Amino acid sequence: MRALVCTFLLFASAGLVQAGTIFTKPLDNGAAGINSNMTASGKGQCADEFRLAEDAFLGGAAWYGFQDSGLDTSTFRIRIFLFDPNAIAEMDSLGAPEAEPFFDVAVGPLTGKDTGETNPDGAHILRYSTTFSSVELAGGVEYWLMIASTTTTESDWGWSHSAPVDSPNTSFARYGDDGGWRNLRDIGIPDSRLDQAFELFASETVVPLPLATPLSLGLLVGIALLRRARKH
Repeated sequence: MRALVCTFLLFASAGLVQAGTIFTKPLDNGAAGINSNMTASGKGQCADEFRLAEDAFLGGAAWYGFQDSGLDTSTFRIRIFLFDPNAIAEMDSLGAPEAEPFFDVAVGPLTGKDTGETNPDGAHILRYSTTFSSVELAGGVEYWLMIASTTTTESDWGWSHSAPVDSPNTSFARYGDDGGWRNLRDIGIPDSRLDQAFELFASETVVPLPLATPLSLGLLVGIALLRRARKH
């Protein structure tokens, strides 16, 4: 009987939420990209904005890019920053991602899957994907996602563009962790290059479910009374 009660409480208190896509900026087929590298001299780390419709546990991501050398395997750094509306970005524009990320993970080596698309220079556009330890994100909050290659090669990795999904849109870039963020819109980058292609996935998490109904509580009370009656 004790095992029955424990089993009932387990199923009444938790439920499994399946992983799924919680945000996407789709690939702009055939588009170019922006350099986003942590090792290449003089090349910036790029960050793009996203907002979730509701609270979620982020547990994976996919993104699109290319290597001019044709290399299909790379290592990456994934970071998420909050936005500071009072920060002064380069060129004195107001507002920028915070200097330090609240989420930072190294992934790879990852082998990208060929999408069948090429950029204007003929480089194959690849789709990379990975999972990682989940991080809780709040719905409606402005976050900035940075994805940058950490593979040292003779050519830089490019993060493929997405078709613009918000307006006014922008991206930020900086030259290394110690560099200041630069609003790419402020330096004349056109709208077609200000969104980057990526997808975010929820993790599989166990969360409380509101199953403590009068019916379930009544069942537990009944079991307790039955056990008590058997003792007499």
